[in-house]
Parts: sequence; structure tokens; C-alpha cells
Amino acid sequence: MTEPVAPSAEQSKAEDQAPITPVEMYGPVAENLGIVPSTLMSLLLAIGRTTNEDASSVLLPFVQLRIESEVEGEPQFETTVTLDNAAFVVADLAGDLRSICEQMRKISTSGIPPEASRLALAHRFALQARDEIQKCLEELEALTSSQAES
Repeated sequence: MTEPVAPSAEQSKAEDQAPITPVEMYGPVAENLGIVPSTLMSLLLAIGRTTNEDASSVLLPFVQLRIESEVEGEPQFETTVTLDNAAFVVADLAGDLRSICEQMRKISTSGIPPEASRLALAHRFALQARDEIQKCLEELEALTSSQAES
């Protein structure tokens, strides 16, 4: 069975990108290919108390993590995690993506090049992720320094 490998909704919306090259492929990968059209992380806050002697109140940040499916309104995955666990998920995914890129680079030296338009798009999203992580670090540093002043 031949299936077209289509760009995601986010990829299709990008105005400043070169068009995605249509590709056909066969087999179970093509038949089971999914597209994540969007993700969402939302802040949830609660107030708790420390368990030490002073039992002071603390603000507890949680993150609702949602990965959308191709069926509108139906999440592929949804959970609530702590802020530190959400940061771990992002770091873990970034590490896995780095590993995949490294493997792809090693394999591509065999003579079959990666599809250029998708490679360029992956590069663009990786740059966007780097910029967002930098902004996140700046916010966390500001929170940390404001805690030190309190």
C-alpha cells in the first residue's frame, strides 16, 4: 500500500518555508503514520504547606500536558505533571531528538540523502525550540533570583 507522507497542520501553516516535497512510502510505517497537529502545556497552581517545623505555605506549579490527535478535540495524550517533570519531559524529548539526528547523520553517509525539505523544517523547529528553551531559562533564573531576595 502506498501512502503519502503529508506535512502536519503546523508545517502547512508556515509561510516562510519552502514547500514540502511529496514522498510516497510503503508498508506499516506509512499505514500507521500519525501527525501531531499541536501540543499544549497549561499552568495550574495550588498552595501547599511544607512538612518541616515552620509549615510555611508554598506555591506549587503543575503543568497540564496535552498532545492533540488528528481527530479534533480528542487528545492523543493528556496528563498533569509537576513543573520540574514537565521540564524533564522537554529535556528528555530533546535528548532523544538529538540522538535521532545523530543516527540520521551517520546513516545518511551511506549514499541515500535525507529528504531536504523535511530536514530544513526539522532544523527550523530545532532553532525555535532552542530559542524557547533560552527564554524559559531566563524566566526560571528570574524566579530563582526573586526567591533568593525573599
